[in-house]
Amino acid sequence: VATITAFCKENPYVYKDIIVLVRTGNGIQDVIYNYITNNIVTTQGNFNLESLNEVVINTVNKVEKSVIGVTKCDENESVLGYGTGGIYKREDSNNGYKYTVFTNYHVVENGAVIKVYLGDIEEHVTATLVETYPEYDLAILTFEYSVLYETLVFAEEDAVNVGEFVIA
Repeated sequence: VATITAFCKENPYVYKDIIVLVRTGNGIQDVIYNYITNNIVTTQGNFNLESLNEVVINTVNKVEKSVIGVTKCDENESVLGYGTGGIYKREDSNNGYKYTVFTNYHVVENGAVIKVYLGDIEEHVTATLVETYPEYDLAILTFEYSVLYETLVFAEEDAVNVGEFVIA
């Protein structure tokens, strides 16, 4: 059993523990506890994690310039929470580019000021909250910046099947 703890770079009090159970041997079942639905999922067989590791690394390399940090602040710009977002639209603007981003509603909920963090710069850029869909836990933001960032490329709906592996 291994416990992986991920800490927020800017606020070490924001962290998440993930417990991983690993067993070896032919035909031994691995039990993976699903924290989201509180169900226990049992899997059987041998798993080649090297190929899975390659897939994750390749996927992250493809999207890293399209995934950004999102920070929720109060009126005084004190940080209230963090999350991530994905750039899905880019338009030319007077300041360079206008980007449209999706994030989770709970990430921006009750934030007076929303900022985005672009991984290769040391500053946060103020974003505008455009629309929210609390029932879907979705929010749409825009921001302007002078650097060119890529947009995410989405699969066609019929190209994805229920039960497929997902990287978040």
